[in-house]
Amino acid sequence: MKQITKFKRLLSGVLSAVMTVSAIPIVSAHADESTEPYPYTMFAASSDDGAITVNAGNFCVNGNVATNGTIISSGNMNVNGTRTEHANESMLYVLKKLNYSYFSGGNVETYTEDYVLEDLNININNPINVDGTIELTGNINLNSGIKAVDDVTINGEVKNSNNAVICSETGDINIDTSNVSFNGLIYAPYGDILIDSDNLNLNNVVIIGQTITIDCPNVNANYSSSMAELIGNESDIDVELYAMGSYNADVNAIDIEWFTNYTNSSYEVLYSDDNENYTSVATVTDATTYQYLITEDFQKRYFKISLVTNYGEVIESIPFVVAKSEDGYEVIFLDSDEDGLPDIYEIMIGTDVNLPDTDGDALTDYQEIYITGTDPTIYDSVVVGISDADADSDEDGLSNSVEITMGTNPQKADTDDDGLNDSEEGTYNTDPLNPDSDDDTLPDGDEPHIGLDPTNPETFDVPDAEYVASQTIPANSEALKNINTEDSPYMVSLVVDATGYVERYLTAKETSYAKAISNDAILGIAPEFSCKKNCDVKQATITFSIKNDYVNNEANAFPDEPELQGLKRFMIFSYIEDMNMLLPVETSYDLENNAVYTNTSGLGTYCIMDMEKWLLNYIFVALL
Repeated sequence: MKQITKFKRLLSGVLSAVMTVSAIPIVSAHADESTEPYPYTMFAASSDDGAITVNAGNFCVNGNVATNGTIISSGNMNVNGTRTEHANESMLYVLKKLNYSYFSGGNVETYTEDYVLEDLNININNPINVDGTIELTGNINLNSGIKAVDDVTINGEVKNSNNAVICSETGDINIDTSNVSFNGLIYAPYGDILIDSDNLNLNNVVIIGQTITIDCPNVNANYSSSMAELIGNESDIDVELYAMGSYNADVNAIDIEWFTNYTNSSYEVLYSDDNENYTSVATVTDATTYQYLITEDFQKRYFKISLVTNYGEVIESIPFVVAKSEDGYEVIFLDSDEDGLPDIYEIMIGTDVNLPDTDGDALTDYQEIYITGTDPTIYDSVVVGISDADADSDEDGLSNSVEITMGTNPQKADTDDDGLNDSEEGTYNTDPLNPDSDDDTLPDGDEPHIGLDPTNPETFDVPDAEYVASQTIPANSEALKNINTEDSPYMVSLVVDATGYVERYLTAKETSYAKAISNDAILGIAPEFSCKKNCDVKQATITFSIKNDYVNNEANAFPDEPELQGLKRFMIFSYIEDMNMLLPVETSYDLENNAVYTNTSGLGTYCIMDMEKWLLNYIFVALL
């Protein structure tokens, strides 16, 4: 199942979610005076060898050249500036700056499909913005900017350019001409730039791409300080602005506070009664708080904050709502589609604020985020081809939509933690939201294991909690995994007569008294058995099945004593806590299965003593 951890953050207090709503104004080209100019005439972000490749007899650059890869030149290369390979520099992303500087005015020619133009003479005096590709063929006078989402291809001759821009948002730029005379920016942040020309003059330029390849007999390139100042040395940021409010009953006002990642000194406080027509309340300078005094009663009012960036971009926060209440007013988040998710959160995660079920999978966006844990933007985020409503996220045999109807947790196979998964609860007619459907103190999932009915508190005419059942805990039980390890010389199993479901609550581990009873005659470790919760052990048979490699005597020190030969030399001891000592218990033998066992009235600490080793130790100590 696709992990969608970005959807797991809950809205609490001040939301960490942020939102921008942009309107594109008409602005003139200008630079942010506080930004450092771009330092390179040419930069290639690729880390490949030959990220910048120049096939030229003479290559002269007045300015800095850098790449995260290497520079390859087939001829004389003269860089009047720094030449940096393996620069470890980040790509500069400035599409927003370019949009507002070149492609936002009223004279921009916009095309929603590919733009192809072939003519003897082509004059580009107005900016061209294309959703697809751009292909120009002819004698081209480029006096403005051209920008395509995909590739840009220029054939023929670039006769003149004046502080122009050639930009591909996601594709490559290919310039294959007889003559190029260019001033401005060539920019392909995700693509490759190829310039193949017989005569190339890059008078005042900045060239930025993943790779840069230039094929020309002679190349002269000069750094464009004006273009470097325009694009700066910092990537565009997505401006974040969100606003919160709280009712101040003491002064009958709404205390408004807003947060942004953009350095700004002026903000507009706006309100509306219909969330369509907004009125300016105040302009706030050098602060991010405002107190709106309520001078007349209203039932509902919307508030938002607006700022304008240095490039004329209008950013507005998602509105919050102030509604009349019994205690005056309350502040709530706007939820346009009433699906339970505030608009501010929906925009953050990419769902439609006007559509309760963005992906049409029959689960609301709220249900997917908070109940099923599925992706509200993908119809089949759990299993391809199956809607998230029909999918079974927790693999308990019930679809997500069925679990929502039942009230169970679609992300948890056993909602009530009673040992029955949500589907099995239906088999036993138990309540999947109640771990003890018959209120007999035994969890529903325990009762079938010991022959009891989880819907009847007295299955055999005695309280189920008092019913003693014979139960087998086999050697491969999960409860015994810490004892029955691969390195253990034996495998232990139990048969108990007890109330409750012993196997579920049995704890088996090396005894906490291991140091106190340490003795090299003990075979393996001494296991300690305990059982909690509803388990009252009346009788237990503890069986140790000895592995073949440990059955035969090591020393064979007492060959004439049959009780000290093979399996017979092993005896089970029990640790008596009150006496702080090990004592032997009655031990029985299953010679056919290499097993020793004892019958006892309870659990505790037991171990197997190799009596041959024990006697040898005793004799050795006695001789000392």
